Amino acid sequence: MRAVAGAVPTERGSGNGVAVLVAEGDSTSRELLEYYLGRTSWRTVVVTTGEEAHRHLRSERFDVAVLDVSLEHRSGFDLLREIRDDKQLSHTRVMLLSEDGRDGTELKAFELGASDFVRRPFAPAVVVARVKRLLIRRNGAMGEQS
Repeated sequence: MRAVAGAVPTERGSGNGVAVLVAEGDSTSRELLEYYLGRTSWRTVVVTTGEEAHRHLRSERFDVAVLDVSLEHRSGFDLLREIRDDKQLSHTRVMLLSEDGRDGTELKAFELGASDFVRRPFAPAVVVARVKRLLIRRNGAMGEQS
């Protein structure tokens, strides 16, 4: 399925208790992440803007949020700040994705409380493996890949 701005967010997975939010503005990256994460047993919600991500974070519980730094309407950095400042969301592990190769961007991500940072171009299978690591570090529980 292809997610587009303003469309109903794409949701996949069996809902085994693990939930992953992906907010990705780049259509190619979004489709790749949707496909690879869709192969896991995790419930995955894929959105295209920071505003959509914000709405989902406020209404649902996610174990991991994978956020594009350069989202429309609310950046990944803005969302990360909101997650870290909110006691109800602070449990969420956050992985930021960026095309910006400067070390300062990565440093800023970690200073704001990111759990992980991945530069583009990335291998989607590696992103999935890194999400698994975040889940293991969080509580030792994760869904198995189908």
